[in-house]
Order: sequence, then C-alpha cells, then structure tokens
Amino acid sequence: MTDSPPSRKRGRRTKSERLKLLSPDAGANQPLVYLVKESGFRSLSAFAAAINNRASLKYGIQLNHDHNIIRRWINGGACTHPGIVADVLSDAWGMTIPPSVIWPDERNGLSPVSAHLQPCIAEHTLENLGAFLRRDALRASVWADPIPIVTRDELMNPISKWLSSPPIRLPTADQRPRHIDQTTIERIEAATTHFMAVDAAAGGAAVRDAAAGQLRYAVDLANNHLPPDTPTRNRLLTAIATLAGEVGAMAHDAGLDGTAQQYFAYALQTARTADNDHASLVVVRVLAHMAHQMCELKSPRTTLRLTELAAHHMGHAPRGLMQGMLWILRARALALLGPNWMSEINSSISLAFAACETAETETPLRQNMFPHLNSAHLERHATEAYLDLATLDDDHAAHLAAKAEARSLSALATQSQNHTREKAHNLVNLARSRFLLGRPDEACDDGAQALQLARQIPGSTRLAERIHTLSVAAERFPYHPRARDLQQRAIQTLQA
Repeated sequence: MTDSPPSRKRGRRTKSERLKLLSPDAGANQPLVYLVKESGFRSLSAFAAAINNRASLKYGIQLNHDHNIIRRWINGGACTHPGIVADVLSDAWGMTIPPSVIWPDERNGLSPVSAHLQPCIAEHTLENLGAFLRRDALRASVWADPIPIVTRDELMNPISKWLSSPPIRLPTADQRPRHIDQTTIERIEAATTHFMAVDAAAGGAAVRDAAAGQLRYAVDLANNHLPPDTPTRNRLLTAIATLAGEVGAMAHDAGLDGTAQQYFAYALQTARTADNDHASLVVVRVLAHMAHQMCELKSPRTTLRLTELAAHHMGHAPRGLMQGMLWILRARALALLGPNWMSEINSSISLAFAACETAETETPLRQNMFPHLNSAHLERHATEAYLDLATLDDDHAAHLAAKAEARSLSALATQSQNHTREKAHNLVNLARSRFLLGRPDEACDDGAQALQLARQIPGSTRLAERIHTLSVAAERFPYHPRARDLQQRAIQTLQA
C-alpha cells in the first residue's frame, strides 16, 4: 500500500492545477484565457464538456470538444460555434458575453462590442480605445450619437464583475523604441487639467474634440513608445484613464451620452490595469461621473448602485471630497424616487457637507482628483434634489422651494467666477425656486442672467435642459408680462 492517490484522481488534480496556473500570456487569445481562468471551471476538459452539453441540449448539435480544442482556440485558432462558447461563459460569469468579446476579429461586419462588456486586459483596452477614438473622430463631423445608452443590470453586472476580477496588466518585457519619460506624462496631465478648466467655463462641446485629440496622442504613445519601467508606465496608464474619464464627462455635457458611456468604460478598464494608488482613485472618479450621468438621465436606481460601487472601491477613507460627491449624488437619486425618502435625502445631504468640511485635511493626491469640486458644487446638487422633490410633492412644494432657494444663494456666494456653466446652473435653479415661491419678478431677474450666460455656452445639452425647465417654471404665471417675456427668450435661446 502507498499513500499516493489513484492515478485517475491524480490526473484530474493535475488538470485542475493546470487551469489555475494558466497564464494570460499562454496564447494569442487573451480574452478567452481570462474568461476561462476566472469562470470557475476546474479544468479545460470541464469547460469543453460544458460546451458539448450546451450544444446538445440547446441546439441539438453533437460536439466532441476536449481540452486540445480549447488549447487550439487559446493559441489563436478559429471556432466553428462561437455563440455556444459565449453562452457557456455567459452562464459562468452571470452576465452577457458576446462572441465578439472572445473573437473580436470575427464580427462579420457587425458593430464593435460595447466597451462595458470587455474585460480588463491592458493591451486590448488600449487597442480598443484607440480604435474607438478614431471612430469617434469620424462621427464628430456629423455631431450625432448613434451609440445606445445602457442602464441598470445591463450596465452594472458587467462593470461590477470586471472591477472585482483581477486585471491583466501590460507585459513586463518590452522592446519598443523611443521610450517616453516622466516629462511627457506630466504634459499630458497638465493638458487634462487645462481641458477640465475650459470645460467648467465654456462647456464640454467647446473642448471635447481637443481633449479627445490629446487622448489619441496619449494612447498612441502607450501603444508604440511604452516606458520600460513599471512606475512610469503605470503613471501613463493612469493619465490616460483620467483623461478618458474627463472626455466622457465632456461628451455627456454635450448630449452624447452613449459616447460618454463608452469613454467611462474604457477609463475604468485602463485605471484597473494600472497598479498605483492614484489609479484606484481614478476608478472612483469615473464611477462618480457615471453616477452623475445616470442621475441626469433620470435613472435613480442605477445611480444608487454606481455610488455604492464607488464607495466600495474608495477604500477605508471615511470622509473627503469624493465621499461628499457620492453622498450628494445619492441624495439626488433618492429625490427622483419621491418624497417618501425625505429623511434619507436630508441625511445624505448633511453627510455630504460634513465630508466636504474635512477636505482640507486630505492629501494633495485626493484633492487633485476633484479640482473643481467644492461646497458650491455640492450646494447646487442639493438644490436640484429639493427642486426634483418639489415637482413631485405639491403639498410641501413651497417648503422645498425655500430650501432650494437658500442652497442656490449659498452656491452663488461661494462658487468660482471662472465656472460660467456652474453659475448658469445655479441661476436657473434660483429662478425656478422663486417661481415656485410665487415671486416672479425676482425669478425673472435671475432667469435673465442665466440666459445671458447660456449664450456663452451654446453646446451644453445639460444647460439647455435646465433652460427648458426654466421655461416650464415661467408658465406658472401666464399673465405676468415679464414671465411671458422670459419664457419666449428661453425658447429662443434653445432654438439658437
């Protein structure tokens, strides 16, 4: 007698260990390696058996795949039934995985797969982001957004899975010539800060194309002149992720929400493949952008899930600007759900401002993640939460409008004069509050200032939506001459 197990069990254990040790560099098809390795199958043979069973039970096709077939696919071989393989992996991951994620070169003329469905594989992410930037540049000439927006489980399930799974980072060995240095990356970071400042002053439409061009330059550097040392390449990836997230925010402000969502997804993937503290903060920053977008699109439940996901990835920091932003977005999402959430809304707003008060004690790294976020920004979001509630609760509309007015006045008193778009938002909110309070003359004064600023920001869809709500608010006073005049001017501004 010996202590060794029977040969059959020993062989099965060896196959299991072989799958666990499967390297991302084990073959040409990195997406397939990644998806199979993290799917829970104990071996390649078990994965092949699952494919055979699915083909027989669902499609009536008799297949005899084994681990050798899977190895052939991993090494770049073609698959005759990619849809069946995608079905098996979709069940294993608990989300939809299109065949074009596994075999992107076999789309047969179909549109590229959406970014949020793609796993975090550094080389593929940079390649796909570069291709998307080129397509976006072609679409910009017609100023249309053919990309559909996704919400709820269709969005949250994939990104939650990718963010909780280990990413595949860039390979350590690299023979590319003309490596870039830290100075080049610093220029990319400085350009990002400049674009954010222009966006705050003139709107996303004014600067989106320029920022996307800078992003194309940064991605081309990463694809062709990647630095050899790990800290420098991680800093470059983080700079790309930050800029991609800001380009997404600019696209959202310009009304290109499908395009914005693609940039957000690529920003998340790029940040996940970088390995430094700054990159983890970029993930939170991008998730906050996505939550804000869902809030503007009136999808409160998706907003809540995004804020929860961002809070999970923020780590153990109890307070700060990012924490305040997440709390205030939570308040806005709850306001869209109705007045039954009033106590939770008030609590979230209080926690947001408590977090903002501690921002001065944060490290410069955390402060720089939100260079344009301050108490005035939170005041504006609190105002809009109360205004959303006022439209849903007629019995308490006056009380809520009074709260909104106080928040708007505070925001206007503390905001930066360079943030023209933010000032226009605050003036619209103040005018709406005063219309609800039955003070049309004051509301018309505020509305006139907002319309004057709006002419300086012609491409902001988000501001245009607020101008529309101002026009609707003025309809409450059909016999007031100034209110009628303001309504007509608002309509003319929207048409222009």
